[in-house]
Amino acid sequence: MPPMKEYPTVRYLWMLVFAISILTLLYFATNSIIVPAVVVLGFGALQVVGHISYKRSKMERKEDSICSFSRGLSAKSHDTWIVRAVYEALTTSSGFPVRPSDSLEDDLRIDPDDLDDLAFDIAERSCRSMDRTVENPKFDNVVTVLDMIEFFEHQPKLDRQVEVRIHDNLDS
Repeated sequence: MPPMKEYPTVRYLWMLVFAISILTLLYFATNSIIVPAVVVLGFGALQVVGHISYKRSKMERKEDSICSFSRGLSAKSHDTWIVRAVYEALTTSSGFPVRPSDSLEDDLRIDPDDLDDLAFDIAERSCRSMDRTVENPKFDNVVTVLDMIEFFEHQPKLDRQVEVRIHDNLDS
């Protein structure tokens, strides 16, 4: 299986630009510094709470591994390449070990746009096609990590010759 690709996170830069824009608009709209200050304090409080929740999840799961993840799935009913590809991609993206019941947006805080990029990487690593995704019964119903595994299990497999070419291209 090829290694996971790492993408630089520019999301925070866009969030900062957006926040500065909103604060500037609020200042000029209200002609007061109080409203933007309250917004900054509220946003800061939400960020602190979110960061504490993230750290708590990271500490609770520091002993988790691919083994404990696969034990959380029903025995031998899932393609092991898909399970490994999904686990590694989501663990890398979230920064801590994932569990099958984790919500992609709420628990792992993965942006839907980032999820699209991850999906193509997972498909490539698990030798699944991303063709005809709208025909997949899980299309637009992927909420949890387990849903993502099931989504890829419904995708057509790439034939072995295509798989070998993909892996050879990654090595060069």
